[in-house]
Amino acid sequence: MNRPIRWRPAALLVITLLTGGVARGEAASEGDQQAWNEAVQRGLQFVREQGEDWIEMKGCASCHQVPSMLWSLHEGQRRGLFDEPQQLNEWSDWAFAWDNWDQSESPADQTEAAAKNVETISSLILGAGTSMSASQRQQFRELLVATQLEDGAWSANGQLPMQKRSAQESSEVTTMWAFIALAADDQPSAEVVASQRKAYD
Repeated sequence: MNRPIRWRPAALLVITLLTGGVARGEAASEGDQQAWNEAVQRGLQFVREQGEDWIEMKGCASCHQVPSMLWSLHEGQRRGLFDEPQQLNEWSDWAFAWDNWDQSESPADQTEAAAKNVETISSLILGAGTSMSASQRQQFRELLVATQLEDGAWSANGQLPMQKRSAQESSEVTTMWAFIALAADDQPSAEVVASQRKAYD
């Protein structure tokens, strides 16, 4: 326990490897394939341990720690490199619970909490796999639509505005994540289509 929480780059690397960002090539040798699998499995184990520590120490779904863990592990499970479906579903259910999104003394309602966690919602929509039901996905997309600003953007919240980048850049990154999450719907509602057009314009 008490491992340093310096793992976002590791989580993003694992996601990139699993989603095809690094091509292995159809002609890869058996040895190369085994080495690739072992490297990814080590990464998944590291991300899993760090995510567990974050949940235990912070008790907060956060904007990237828990969603990145879930995204990595769901991709690993889909490809046969992670095999703890019950535990993964438990973590996912925990991350979907609104009382784990707001650490204030007066918990916000869902729309209020969603407005402060656009990045969390976007990452969960994209990476929560089969743990997120169709109704939950629809609810999350409706909350993204409800929290969109009049100018078509979404606000960056949490620690994001404190990063060494302009407020505009932070907002643009958050908006792009929301746009991608909405675009992942195969049969978008009229409201989702209108929201995407508003963001695009």
